[in-house]
Amino acid sequence: MPGGETEHPQLSSAIVFKTALGAQAVAIGDIVYCIAAGKNALLHRANEEKPIPVFHSLSDIAKRLEAYPQFVFCHRSTLLNVAHCKAWRHALKEAIALVTLGGARVEEFIVSRTRKKIFLQRWEEYFAQKRPQR
Repeated sequence: MPGGETEHPQLSSAIVFKTALGAQAVAIGDIVYCIAAGKNALLHRANEEKPIPVFHSLSDIAKRLEAYPQFVFCHRSTLLNVAHCKAWRHALKEAIALVTLGGARVEEFIVSRTRKKIFLQRWEEYFAQKRPQR
């Protein structure tokens, strides 16, 4: 499939990434955030302590995830999955995204003022879709 997506039934929404060990399929929903690491990136997954170093630039990963609007840059070097961002708060002209990692562990991400509007829009759209219909 285009963009490195697989057709395996358990990984129907997965992307294959090049890693030091070869390649690894990662379910879209398991991706919490990606950060730039030089020309490559570190992929942080739900319920996993250590990130996966992948041989893809952050811009390449963002292009591959374009079909999934829950992914948004909160900073030029951080791509965040708003599905894992359960709350946010204002911080002067910026915002702070509160992201749940592996149960009770929460990390804070600064959302730059230039990316705040799109972040808040995508966050609200994502959770509006998840709300039960009355």
